[in-house]
Amino acid sequence: MRIYLLKILLLLILTVPAYAEEIPQTLTITNSNAWPPYSFTGENGEPRGLLIDLWREFGKRNNKQIKFILTDWSKSLELLKSNKEIIHGGLYKSIERSKYMDFTKSLKLPLNTRLFVSTKLNINKLSELGDFPLAVTKDGYAESYIREKYPEIKLVSYPNENVISDSRLAFVTDYPAAMYHLHKMGIHDKFYVAETLYTKQLHAAVSKGNKNLRKFIEEGMQNIPDQEINRITQKWIQAVSVTPDWFLPTAIAGFGIMAGGFIFLYIFTLKRQVASRTEELRQMSQTDMLTGLYNRRKMDEIMHHEFDRFKRYNTPITFILIDIDNFKTINDTYGHAVGDNVLVRFAEILISNTRKTDRIGRWGGEEFIVVCPETTSGEGMIIAEKLRQRIAETRFPTINNCTASFGITEINQQDDFMSLFARCDTALYSSKEQGRNKVTMT
Repeated sequence: MRIYLLKILLLLILTVPAYAEEIPQTLTITNSNAWPPYSFTGENGEPRGLLIDLWREFGKRNNKQIKFILTDWSKSLELLKSNKEIIHGGLYKSIERSKYMDFTKSLKLPLNTRLFVSTKLNINKLSELGDFPLAVTKDGYAESYIREKYPEIKLVSYPNENVISDSRLAFVTDYPAAMYHLHKMGIHDKFYVAETLYTKQLHAAVSKGNKNLRKFIEEGMQNIPDQEINRITQKWIQAVSVTPDWFLPTAIAGFGIMAGGFIFLYIFTLKRQVASRTEELRQMSQTDMLTGLYNRRKMDEIMHHEFDRFKRYNTPITFILIDIDNFKTINDTYGHAVGDNVLVRFAEILISNTRKTDRIGRWGGEEFIVVCPETTSGEGMIIAEKLRQRIAETRFPTINNCTASFGITEINQQDDFMSLFARCDTALYSSKEQGRNKVTMT
């Protein structure tokens, strides 16, 4: 009988989860101190951001105290290497990082990384950079990704937000963080989005071999309902916006230039000739030279106008973000000349199958955007589905078949530009995840 009881006791001991034995009461989370809206230090030095709120919620749901160490990105990785109890709050998975850390399952937070190019250049793809230097975050995922995929590109590494500066010709970073810093620095009009490099999920990470802590995190995250994660996400995607301070000086300067131009024309009696040339230059400045659609700068102007009109009159506006599926494969397989032909034909389809009131532009690379004034998201779905079908049915030069993925969202009173495009990006990402050639609305 005693032997039988001992066996039962031993069995009970063995079935106790291993990770329950040595998980500290206070969990230490590290991340960047300059990665808004995900992780950054506030004006008073307090940790702030989407990931910060997620981990605070984790602590509440799992009866743990949470301590944050926000620092330079490289140092956050070094902390994980040197201390087995440190948790990295959120980052991309990579082969290099897997050598010294173990990743948890996805935190259900997709994030995309893009190429930003100075308006001084005329570049739409990373492969077109040539000898121009590309700024990246030191020890960031983008640095290793580009070294592997584009070894010919000259990389210059900078700590944290220093990657963004008006002195850069091109840089790669995560879209929400880039938009925050560009607006904050007042240089939003000096860069455009040329290409989306990748969209990936964020993961938490622990030191290599710390299976107990990794398992505790994975099971603890399941205690946070999806609606709570969505609430935290919406809070920070909508909250982090900085009104650009370049608009008023630019408008005043533009008015002065126009006034001076008219005086000049009047004095030299060349009003008609110069006005004609000025209009030609204006068209060139707002048009994508390859497709004939509006360019990134003009679409930014249109969206600001429509955003202001919505705030004043509360009329519905729907945004449709479109990405050509597998476009990099098309370029790699058939060459950039064929890729350009595909872009031109793609633009023709957009023009032929939208309304006169819709505004269409090339957002960068293989991405396009359609702004639909006085249009609900339901009506936008009809427009997008029509476009999707027309694209799928069209025979493109050389490649024959081509498809596209769509993300749709309708503006609301709580929106700013970051929240709008975050929703569009999320919807587009969902279409890609579902197998491409899809329309998704958020």
